[in-house]
Amino acid sequence: MSRINMKNSISLKFLPVSNIFIERYITRAKAVFVCIYIYALKKCMEGQALTIKNIAEDFDILESDVLNAWKFWKNEGVVNFIENEDGFFIEFFDISVSDSRVSAGKNDDLSSLSDDKTAVKSNREKGRIPDYSIDELNAYSEEEEIKNLFKTAERAFSSMLDYSKMKLVFSLYDWLNMPTDVIEFLIKYCMKNGKGRNLRYIESVAIDWSERGIDSVEKASELVKIFNNEYREIMKAFGVSVIVPVDGQVKFMDDWIKKLPLDLIKEACRRTVLKTGKPAFEYADSIIQKWYKQGVKNIYDIEKIDFEFNKTKTENKNKLSDAKKSSGKANNFVNYEQRKWDFDALNKLKGELLDKGSKD
Repeated sequence: MSRINMKNSISLKFLPVSNIFIERYITRAKAVFVCIYIYALKKCMEGQALTIKNIAEDFDILESDVLNAWKFWKNEGVVNFIENEDGFFIEFFDISVSDSRVSAGKNDDLSSLSDDKTAVKSNREKGRIPDYSIDELNAYSEEEEIKNLFKTAERAFSSMLDYSKMKLVFSLYDWLNMPTDVIEFLIKYCMKNGKGRNLRYIESVAIDWSERGIDSVEKASELVKIFNNEYREIMKAFGVSVIVPVDGQVKFMDDWIKKLPLDLIKEACRRTVLKTGKPAFEYADSIIQKWYKQGVKNIYDIEKIDFEFNKTKTENKNKLSDAKKSSGKANNFVNYEQRKWDFDALNKLKGELLDKGSKD
């Protein structure tokens, strides 16, 4: 792959922007990113030095926006961007060379890429997303089905796809075998929850759906309904404001929903918080499993159980009190044998002492 770097100094009266860049990449980038790419390429061809600060000042934007532009183009595979203590260095790739190889030898490329299916399968078994290269994605995107997949994903994201999003979307299709309409539904669901920019989150949700066997929009809708209703209500009963529960909590709730009505689950959660002062899922699970074994179907069944429990508790308390009374143990003060005094003798003694005192 030929490269042009910032040290080149070639005098041209035109700017060599590839048609491939215009057709494939320019529509996926922000306007300012495209302008920065073309502007820097021109300066490069003229042999002029550039800095992040210069570009930011020329476009009247933040330096962080310039950095984001180069990171974007680096992810797209059209430049290599290196930043160190000496400044920054850009290598402009001649994308027409690699892309013409893909277009001219499409069948050869796709056949060679088929060897990567083993690696993809291995990654699926390890629960790790495959690392598709930009050349792989470009080759696959020549297929009509994949091209439509990317267009569908763009509609769901409401934006053009960069390399990271393309890799994620293609992995859902190729790695997790998700239907196109389910992928679109998944992305829209994550976008609605404010998680659309967190690609790791989208990936984790996709893996969870795949493990649950979600292979249709109907199944996905039902699962989302559970998340938005049952899960949310249970978490609220615990006093937890987190919208999306963690895996361990989901496993508990899935089991509870299968065994008891939602109002009884919420009652168990309420009792758990009153008893423990926190959303203790293990404690709530012990209550729910006990009710399930007792055949509880509604709130009246719980009231009967509570009544019987309190009745038994009161009876046991009364029995204990009766047992203490019948044991014959009286109060220690009552059992104390009081002294017996002879008041006549005391008075006689008192008189004798007085007589003796007067004689003295």
